[in-house]
Amino acid sequence: IDLINTIKQNSDTNESTVKLICNDIKNLDNARNNITTTISSLTKLIMLITGIEKLELFVKEKLYKEAANAIAASNDIMDYFKDYRHVTQVNSLYQKKDSLCSMLLGLILDEFKNNIQLLPHNSERWYDACLAINAIGDNAIISLKTWFTQYKLNPYETLFDPKNENPVEFNETYRRFEWIKRCLKEYDKSYDDIFPPSWGFKSQLCQEFCRITKLHLNEILMMNLEGVKKIEVEILVKVLNNTIEFEQNLNE
Repeated sequence: IDLINTIKQNSDTNESTVKLICNDIKNLDNARNNITTTISSLTKLIMLITGIEKLELFVKEKLYKEAANAIAASNDIMDYFKDYRHVTQVNSLYQKKDSLCSMLLGLILDEFKNNIQLLPHNSERWYDACLAINAIGDNAIISLKTWFTQYKLNPYETLFDPKNENPVEFNETYRRFEWIKRCLKEYDKSYDDIFPPSWGFKSQLCQEFCRITKLHLNEILMMNLEGVKKIEVEILVKVLNNTIEFEQNLNE
């Protein structure tokens, strides 16, 4: 009986010892993992700081291709720190990067506006600028698209405004469609190699053209209802057929 009790006591002691050793090993593993995580985080933080410093230089020098690469690299690292934005130092890096992107967007928009006639030339420069716009994000693309669409369609809106002293008559609506066809051909020739197809610049041009045209024609038709201008039925049918044909061509 004494032997059995001794064996049991030894067994209990061994079990306790094993548990203690396992706990020590677990604590060591946790400490090692924490150290590894900390080193990895510090390495990424240094990479992020360095990347933003490079981005600042690229923006200052208007090196658009390099800036695009720096933004893309920073975005990848920032995904790692998205749960640490409450930390002041990390949040300041986010803010600086956003500020640099806003500055870069402004520089690119100004360069497009001031050199729009030169876009068909030095296409590599504009291609790099589009890379930077794409890296900044969707809002940047929308900003450029909105400006470009207004730039291209302002002459149309002015020329065909029904309030003009000598407005284009309703029976000459086909001239509107000829105008946008010329505009799209010019786009294919001068801008198709600059703006990525995925941005949908041509689609935006067509949509905005249709919106403006609808407002103009509605205004003309209201003048007809109010008796300011008389529109014959045959002219109305002709314009309707021209419009349907134009819409079918757009769909193609």
